[in-house]
Amino acid sequence: MDPRHSYGSLTQSGPPDLLAVLGGLAARLSPDDLGRTLDGAAEFLREAAGADDCEIFLCEPEGRDLILAACSGQDREALMERTRFEFGEGFPGMAAAAGVPCMTRCLSRDRRFLRQGVPQRGIVSFLTAPLWSAGRPLGCVSLAWRAGEAPLERTAELLSRVSAPLAAAVRAGLLAARELVDRAVENAGPDPDSRGRACLRAIVDAAGARGGTLALYLPDRGGTVVLSTSPPVDICADALDGRLPCGPLGRGHGMMLHGARAHWPDGCRCLPASTVAPICLPLRSEGRLHGVVVLDRPDGRLPPGRDLVSLLTMAAEAASRLAPERPVHRATLPTTAGPVLEIRCLGGFDVRRGGLPIPPEEFVRKKALTLLKLLILSAGNPVSRHALAERLWPGVDERTGANRLHGVLHALRSAIEPFREQRRWIYVCNIAELYYFNMESPHWTDLFAFRRYAAGAQEAERRGRRDDAIRLLESALDLYRGDLFSDEPYASWCELERAELRHRYVDLTARVAELWTGSGARDRAVPWLRRGLLVDPLREDLHQQLMQLLIRSGRRDEALAQYHTCVRLLRDELGADPLPETRRLAQLVSAVAPESHSPTSPTPLR
Repeated sequence: MDPRHSYGSLTQSGPPDLLAVLGGLAARLSPDDLGRTLDGAAEFLREAAGADDCEIFLCEPEGRDLILAACSGQDREALMERTRFEFGEGFPGMAAAAGVPCMTRCLSRDRRFLRQGVPQRGIVSFLTAPLWSAGRPLGCVSLAWRAGEAPLERTAELLSRVSAPLAAAVRAGLLAARELVDRAVENAGPDPDSRGRACLRAIVDAAGARGGTLALYLPDRGGTVVLSTSPPVDICADALDGRLPCGPLGRGHGMMLHGARAHWPDGCRCLPASTVAPICLPLRSEGRLHGVVVLDRPDGRLPPGRDLVSLLTMAAEAASRLAPERPVHRATLPTTAGPVLEIRCLGGFDVRRGGLPIPPEEFVRKKALTLLKLLILSAGNPVSRHALAERLWPGVDERTGANRLHGVLHALRSAIEPFREQRRWIYVCNIAELYYFNMESPHWTDLFAFRRYAAGAQEAERRGRRDDAIRLLESALDLYRGDLFSDEPYASWCELERAELRHRYVDLTARVAELWTGSGARDRAVPWLRRGLLVDPLREDLHQQLMQLLIRSGRRDEALAQYHTCVRLLRDELGADPLPETRRLAQLVSAVAPESHSPTSPTPLR
């Protein structure tokens, strides 16, 4: 059935036929070929909404950038001018805009339709909605219209309904990608090299590549172990060196190059001329880089990042299966290493040694604490001297910055290093002019523990261990005492990480509430949703989830009070009305509750 016929009421009066659209979309969703599924979904939703363009972005597993995975419409070329956006650029909230100035339903302005060439093509309205699964963002779907009045309210209802099945299809597709690696490893036997080649072959086949090479960093085997298909694919020197990895790979970003070689990063241009469209995938597990996979795929798949998130998911699974077991921290150092360093980043910054706070006067330079924060955020990835100096003193010239950094580095090491007299650095280490926090040192950091618990909960869910997932989620949430480095609320250098962790915390509160609800313990779920709303009171999905729980528990007064709180916050902070789904929940309460149950406000439900 033509979706424009089944959903033609978007541009007419009367209720839209959502059931027909959901059925039509479901027929196009398949976990076996995620790329083709997203292509079909983008085209179907564009036609169903009467939009001129539709895009679907997916989140990288660890790098967290948004990657354009599907694009449909007559403006595809302009929309593909930029196919990667940092997490936080108009995400993860619902957003709508018509004309100028834009009206947004999230705290940050969406920049995906402000690319060069797009406004000139007449795109004046757009709508975007997040894709959520298991309490975390998977990506988003966006629609755009040229000149003319766009049916934003009805399309918002459409996206609110289709986002759940679309997110479920994405999650199923990514799980299927991981299972390809799992099966390959299990069939390869115990030999490490055979397992590595099996992982590589699975990734090469999934990418449709002509060949590939895997570099695994194994210090106990003499450095980097390189495995290749036939024909092999060349790897640049940066990717081969586990101590000094390529910057984007170290941060968890995948790279899919295409087009003119002159536009590639400098380090990638050394690849042979026969390499047409290289793909570089980091092998990351538990926040650590264990190697890299480089593929050579024929050019021509559009958008260029169509399969990148699936391949990154496979690479992450390969890393978890191939990486050696990490040694216990204490075993890597002499027994005289001294008391363990304890660092708290979530909330006010706190540094302790042997359980006792390090007095502020021991950090004889204030910038020493900021330097430690910067190195903690890099999570063991080396940072250049120039980059650190620029963060600490923006605009400083290189020579002055180097001199200042030398003094601050000395002050930091004097405060936290146990072997400073012998000039043996345990925590703040360097390779020439690259500095990093030693992740193998005897330390405990709440930031790393928070991420480790969250990742463990996701893995426990994947394996069907709900009780373990709840325990790990609550352990992660209990560590969140406040925003990252809340003692520096206006620090611009950690804005992105601070926003990401805040979003992550709120997502986890919603997820643990869902798990408690699924186990029949609604009373255990309600407090977690309230905690999430304390951090982000504008998360309308949490208001909806809390109202549903209160209604099911027979607490109708509280449910209606929650609705009025949601209405007030949206109107006061954003100048917006609640979504239709939120209003329907309030009308459900009013329909079954006596008039005396109406709480504080006589405001009509609208």
